Amino acid sequence: MLLDLLLNNFPQLRSQVLYVDIDQYLYKGENLELIDGWGTCLMKSHYPQTWSREDASEAMHRLLERAIIFRPVRGSSDVVKSLEDMTSAENACEFESQKKRFTEFWEGYEIHTVQFAELVDEGLSADFIHRVEELTGLVAGPFVPSPSRDKVCEILLKKIGTRILGPKAKCVNTTVRFGRS
Repeated sequence: MLLDLLLNNFPQLRSQVLYVDIDQYLYKGENLELIDGWGTCLMKSHYPQTWSREDASEAMHRLLERAIIFRPVRGSSDVVKSLEDMTSAENACEFESQKKRFTEFWEGYEIHTVQFAELVDEGLSADFIHRVEELTGLVAGPFVPSPSRDKVCEILLKKIGTRILGPKAKCVNTTVRFGRS
């Protein structure tokens, strides 16, 4: 949801920026030295993070020291419920150790927290977009809120458009889950 808000509200991110799933990039053993010189890059990471601070190379630390890092924050019980719905109860039980490992990795870097409500509430999302403008110097286009979870047909059409048209889609939707509370 965070990525979709950024991609839908900042046209320059959709057209000019490299997007990297950093977990998969590192898991596959790709060379971070390549990313280090590419300029603006939008990276994502999430629970369960597949790498630790010790695994990160000097190139990774250089990237993170100059990065603007946004970290969505959601109540632990809500995260566990999502993990149970999307994966397994075993993964949900491992959440606290994953959270600890994740938190330890990001210690020492400047983190800008994003409350989950800022991703789903239209007014709070607009405020978040303004905060991103202030932090990054990027200029937002017309405001595009996150879709309401109960508009299943609209969400499916946006997902299909995203997969077929990529950055040329009118509205990007990369989320994996919808229609549940």
